[in-house]
Amino acid sequence: MDINSYAFYEEKKSHGNSTYPFTIYKVRMPETFSQFPLHYHGEVELIHVSEGKGVITVNLKPYVVTAGTIVFISPGILHSMEQLHGETFVYRNIIFDLKMVLSYTSDESTLKILLPIMANKIYFPVIIDKQNPLNTLLTVYINTMQQIHDTRLPGYELAIKAQIMLMIYLLTSNNQLLTDKNYLKSSVNKLKKVLTYISGHYEETISIQDAAAVYGSSPSNFMRFFKNTTGSSFIHYLNDYRLNIAQKQLLTTSCSILEIAVNAGFNNLSYFNRMFKNKFQESPSSYRKKYRIL
Repeated sequence: MDINSYAFYEEKKSHGNSTYPFTIYKVRMPETFSQFPLHYHGEVELIHVSEGKGVITVNLKPYVVTAGTIVFISPGILHSMEQLHGETFVYRNIIFDLKMVLSYTSDESTLKILLPIMANKIYFPVIIDKQNPLNTLLTVYINTMQQIHDTRLPGYELAIKAQIMLMIYLLTSNNQLLTDKNYLKSSVNKLKKVLTYISGHYEETISIQDAAAVYGSSPSNFMRFFKNTTGSSFIHYLNDYRLNIAQKQLLTTSCSILEIAVNAGFNNLSYFNRMFKNKFQESPSSYRKKYRIL
């Protein structure tokens, strides 16, 4: 997996397929990528750290995670991943749609647990570290899912469903699911609106006034909110988003660098070149020659 497989913020990538919406990736930072920007999607994401140390931000709260830690990300929750001070960070990334385990008869488990998780009325715990007594058994389930997914013997889909259900049962029976009505903060929903606006208009000129209007406040209040919730200024964040778009196009298209700069929302080529080099430590042309995958 590489970062170019993804649309940013509201992730559009399909994980697995419509009849088997389950997949496992192995990520090794910095080789795969050095950071994965803030985004969200409708599937459950399960991260199992196998080596090193990194920072996973969930619902705008950063967590330093180390080998053995398990991270659950509920559907629709903003999250990002990055290295910590240049350390190697290796993890398995399991992503699945809860629809694959829903009952067509609307049984008790569907009505009381699965649908409320999908509707953000209850949530998975974020961190299950090695000190948590559930970590050992959850790790067994994760390893079993990996083996089943890799070998794909006849009926493997049923076995994957069984492991997911066992995992949810373990969390439920040990009172690990969260029911905090304030978990999905209003600030997160407002931030999602702004990020969705960026993803649909990044090619255009976007001013702080435009973003503030989407957020629903004055520019000064919006800038303060954005800095406090993301740790970055809006302009820095917008430029970073556009640079990631440009990075993808450099590696996957034959467009000229000028075309890519304009397509990503940069109207000044020299400014684009300077910003790209600041982020990726080399010029766009050099980066394309080294990493192009066409």
